[in-house]
Amino acid sequence: MSCAAVFSRQYFWQPVFIVLLCLFASACQTTRPLASADAERVDLRLQLATAYLERGQPNVALTEVTRALDVDPSSARAYNIKAFALMALQRVDAAKQAMQAAATLAPADLSYQHNLGWFQCMSGDVEQALQTFDAVILRAANDFNAAQTHLSLGVCAIQAKRFELAERALSQAVVDARYANAANFGLATLMVQSENWPAALRFLASMSRAYRVSPAVLNLQMQIDAQYDRMKQAPDDGMTPSAFN
Repeated sequence: MSCAAVFSRQYFWQPVFIVLLCLFASACQTTRPLASADAERVDLRLQLATAYLERGQPNVALTEVTRALDVDPSSARAYNIKAFALMALQRVDAAKQAMQAAATLAPADLSYQHNLGWFQCMSGDVEQALQTFDAVILRAANDFNAAQTHLSLGVCAIQAKRFELAERALSQAVVDARYANAANFGLATLMVQSENWPAALRFLASMSRAYRVSPAVLNLQMQIDAQYDRMKQAPDDGMTPSAFN
């Protein structure tokens, strides 16, 4: 089972965006040197934890992470994976604390800062999350993809009902092909909320065919189709409501 599938069963906003949570950093950050055997043992535990988490077994993943932290309590990577396991178990406050530990142990790793912002958003601390995302974007350089954080910022801003900020952030993310589908879905959602139905259709039609069949996208398409049924007229740009043909 993919990481996206693990989190889509929970209360997170739209399943299309859960790909944002699969941000396991590859480096094992520590604040003290480890013997070679210990480092290998930690790495193996964390590989197992990630595999169990992706298979939808967060309890087992948490056990493996705990064993890794027994050997190296300063591993930011371990705290990062621990946070995802706890969030999968809906232990939101504990997950945010674990991610804060990862970000503190490895302050130069913007992926951990990004993840912290997302967990803050999902726990309801939206304003703090927006500040965290802004800080990541300001610090982002060639070694970190700011489009990813623009997307997270946009999703979080929608939850905060800060729609202008959301539109600006999602428009920044849509130019990156890896995040274009999720960004287009967010923009379509914003257009529905502002009752700009032709624009909503255009953003949905810009998504790849594989994403168009997801439940969240189909639900939004049904809302738009129902609106056109009520209006009994075609979009101004000549598109039909069924934009996926």
